[in-house]
Amino acid sequence: MALRTFVNTRYFSEAAIVFKRDGTYCKAPKGHPEYKLFWETQEDRCKNGYQVGDLKITGRHYWYLNFSPIKMTVAKEGSGNNVFKEGVIREIRAMQPKELLFPRFWEVDYNWWWAKEIAMKGMLKEQVAELQIEGLPVKDYLVGKNLGCLKTRRAGFSYKEAADGVYNYNFIPKSISYYFASKDDFLTKDGILNKVKDQLDHLNKNTMGWWLKNRMEHNTLMHQKASYLDKKRNPHGYQSEIIGVIVNDPEKVRGKDGIKGVFEEAGSFKNLLKAWEIASPSYRDGDIMTGQLSVFGTGGEEGPSIEGLEEIFNTPDAFDILAFNNIWEEGMEATECGYYVPCYLTYSSFMDDDGNVDKEAALEYDEKERDKKRLLKDSKKLDRRVAEYSRTPSEALQRLSTNIFPVAEVLPWLRQLQVNPDLTSDLQNGILYPDKDGKIRFKPEPGALPIAKYPHAMDDDLNGCVTIMDPPITDRFGLAYEGLYDVVVDPYYKDQAEDLTSLWSVKVIMQKTQQHPYGDKIVAWYTARPQSLETAYRITDYLSDYYNCRIQSEIAGGGQGLYDYFKRKNKLHKLHFEPSQFNTKENSNQKNRNYFMNLSTDEKVNGLSYLAQWLMKPRGITPMGNILYNLHTVKDIPFLQEIVKYNGVRNADRISSGIVMMYMFKEHEIEENQRATRKPAGDMFNRPSFGSGGTADDTQYISLNDSLV
Repeated sequence: MALRTFVNTRYFSEAAIVFKRDGTYCKAPKGHPEYKLFWETQEDRCKNGYQVGDLKITGRHYWYLNFSPIKMTVAKEGSGNNVFKEGVIREIRAMQPKELLFPRFWEVDYNWWWAKEIAMKGMLKEQVAELQIEGLPVKDYLVGKNLGCLKTRRAGFSYKEAADGVYNYNFIPKSISYYFASKDDFLTKDGILNKVKDQLDHLNKNTMGWWLKNRMEHNTLMHQKASYLDKKRNPHGYQSEIIGVIVNDPEKVRGKDGIKGVFEEAGSFKNLLKAWEIASPSYRDGDIMTGQLSVFGTGGEEGPSIEGLEEIFNTPDAFDILAFNNIWEEGMEATECGYYVPCYLTYSSFMDDDGNVDKEAALEYDEKERDKKRLLKDSKKLDRRVAEYSRTPSEALQRLSTNIFPVAEVLPWLRQLQVNPDLTSDLQNGILYPDKDGKIRFKPEPGALPIAKYPHAMDDDLNGCVTIMDPPITDRFGLAYEGLYDVVVDPYYKDQAEDLTSLWSVKVIMQKTQQHPYGDKIVAWYTARPQSLETAYRITDYLSDYYNCRIQSEIAGGGQGLYDYFKRKNKLHKLHFEPSQFNTKENSNQKNRNYFMNLSTDEKVNGLSYLAQWLMKPRGITPMGNILYNLHTVKDIPFLQEIVKYNGVRNADRISSGIVMMYMFKEHEIEENQRATRKPAGDMFNRPSFGSGGTADDTQYISLNDSLV
C-alpha cells in the first residue's frame, strides 16, 4: 500500500496547466523582467526540485511534468454520460483518441524519479525516510548506483527515459546520453527517439528562446547534437548529444562513454548481459560513478532474451543497481530486486486528481480483464495478459513464446510453496541406505540439501539428495504394493564435463488404482549431478527397491549407462521395457522388446503437451468450491521453476523426466484397460482386494487447505 496520500499535486504542474490553457508558458515578451523571472524560476525548479507543503519532487520530475509532452488520454467535459449508481455519480466514457499533452502526477513516477535522484547523487537515511518511497530500504546511500526497472505494459517509461535524456541535453553541456536497443523499431518506429525528438522540438518552439538549441551539426533521429556552425563550419554551442545505437552485436556498446546509457526494451535485448558487461566500465572510474546505466523492460517479451533482464532485476547488487525490497511478491519482502511497476498502479481511470490510486478497484478491473481471457480456449491468451499486465515480478518474467505450460496457473502455486513453509512441511530430505539385511531404508538428514533453484549456478553444490513427499504404501510384510509405483529417469552420460547444466533427474510416481485413487502424482524425487555417475545409478536403484517398482528411462543421453549398471548387477528385471505405445506389431512380443524408451522429436513434443494437460487435470474441489489440479500435488519447487521458465532451449531435466512420467501414466492406463477387458472368472487373486484393477473418479476430493488456490 502507498505510504502517503498525495494532495495538491496540481501545483507541481502549474507551468504545463498555463501552457495548455494559453498556448504559451509566459505572456510577457522576451526581454521583459517578468519573462526573465519566469524562466529563471522554472530553471531553478528543474535543477533543484520543487516543494509544495511537505511534499517535494525532484527537478527531473518537475521537468517531466511541465516540459515533456506525451501522448495520453484525457477526459473532456461532456465526453461521457453521467449515471447514478449505488449513491455515486459515475461517468460512462466513450472512445476518444490520445493527444500530445503533459503527464499527470503518478505515484509510480514520484518513486521512480526519486530513485533516479538517490542513485545519481546519494542521500542520507534521514532524508530517505522523509520521502517514504515504497520498497526502498531506509539507509544511507553513499555510492552511485545504476537503475533497473521491470514494468507492466503502458507504464510510460519510454517517455520518462526520453525526458531524462532531453534533460541532460538541455542542462549539462557536452553530455552524451545513449539509447541502446537490439532492434531499430525500439528506437525509431514510434520508439524512444521519436519521443526525444518531439520533446526537443517542443523546447525549441515553445520556450520563447530560453532553452532554444540549434542542431546544426547533427540533426537526425539517431543523433541529435546541440550546436551551431560558424562561417567556417566550426561547431559551437552547448555540444550536448543524444545518440541511438542499434546493438545487434554487444561490442557496439564498447567505449560509449556517456552520462546516461539506457537499455531499451531489455526483455527483448539479445545478449543483454554481455552488452551490460562491456558498457559498464565506461560509466565508472574506479569506485566513482561517472554516468548512470539504466535498464527497463516489459513483461511478456518473447524468447530467451528475457533471462538477461531477469538476472539483472533479481540480483541488483551484482550489477550495482539500486535495490528495493520485493514488496510486490507476497512473502518475498526480505529479498531484493530492482524497481517494479505493477499494472494496477498505472490504470489512470482509478486515480484521483492528485494521482492516488484506488488499488482495490484497479485490481478488481484487472481481474475482470483476466476473466475474459479465461473464457478463451487458448490458455496462452491468459498467460500473455498476465505477463504484459502483471501484478508481481514473477508474472512479468514468465516465458511465453516457447512455453506451452499453463504458467498463469502454475505461478500462484509456486509462490505459495515459496512463502508458506507449512505447505512443504511434509517433505523429508535424506539418504537411502541398505540395512544389515539388505533392505533399503530412508533416513532424514538435517544436512541433506536438494538443489534449491532453477537454473542452478555452476558453483552450486550439485550433490543433491533424495526428497520424500509420500513414503511407500506397504502391505503387511512391509513391502510397497507391487505395480503401484514407477521410477522415471532423465539421465546424462558424461561424468567429467565442463558444462554442468545437465542433471540426473529421477521421479517416483504413484499410479492411480481402484484401491489407491489418490495416485497419478509424484511422491519422491532426486535431482543432482554427483561426483560419479555410479552414485546416480545407485540412488536410482535404491529408490526402485524402496518403492518396490521398476525403472523407466530414455535410452539416449545416458540411459545406456544406466542399463549397463543394472546388467552388471544382474538386475535387468528391475527395468521397464519400452512402453507398448511405441511397439510395432513385429516387436510387440516381450522377448523382442527393448529396455527403456527411444523418444523421437515428435514424441517429446507430444510428451510436453501431455505434461501441460496433466498439470491442469482436476483432482477435486475445496470446501470453498475451488478446483484442485494435479499441479497442486507438485511440491518440487525447482521443477515448477523449470515449467515457468521453459523456453525450449535451455536444459530442463526435470521436465524431461516429466515427459517419461507422462508415458508411464499412459502405459498404466493401457494396462488397466486391458485388465478390465479380461474376464477374471473365479480367480480370487484378480479381485479388487488383491489387484490394482479398475479405475477411479478423476475428481476425488482432496482435503487440502483452501489457501492452496
